[in-house]
Amino acid sequence: MNPVLVEIKQTRQIDDAYSQLVEALNRANAHLGILVTLDRVPTERRRVGPLQVVTQVSVSDLEDDPDHLVKLLTEARNLAVHG
Repeated sequence: MNPVLVEIKQTRQIDDAYSQLVEALNRANAHLGILVTLDRVPTERRRVGPLQVVTQVSVSDLEDDPDHLVKLLTEARNLAVHG
């Protein structure tokens, strides 16, 4: 499931960021992407293609709990593989 692609955007640019990240996943033949937002937003995961998942998380959530990233990547991988 490597590499994991990362996109960092302000919340108002989220829709464009998802599109850019999905395009990058396709070009890189990658499976997992993380969209990091500068504003606090709810964490969510989206299945964006076969075996492809983008997880959205805020910088504040990552700062508050650094181990959260491992959990998010594990959940995204499981969603990509098992649905």
